[in-house]
Amino acid sequence: APLRKGGGVIPQYELERARQTGRWMRDAHKDRNSVPLYAMGEDGLALRRAWLAGYDERDEQIRRKRG
Repeated sequence: APLRKGGGVIPQYELERARQTGRWMRDAHKDRNSVPLYAMGEDGLALRRAWLAGYDERDEQIRRKRG
């Protein structure tokens, strides 16, 4: 379930954009700890989780290709 954003919900496209950015950052050899802070509270947490999910997803693909 999406997290509440001041009474609303974080739009799916924002979560997907954060996830895609995480993938690109992995491709650019950025450190996993370079995840942006986005916002305080639940909103930022949801976006950080999406970014990390994208980063880890891409990392897994890269590792599988090397294997």
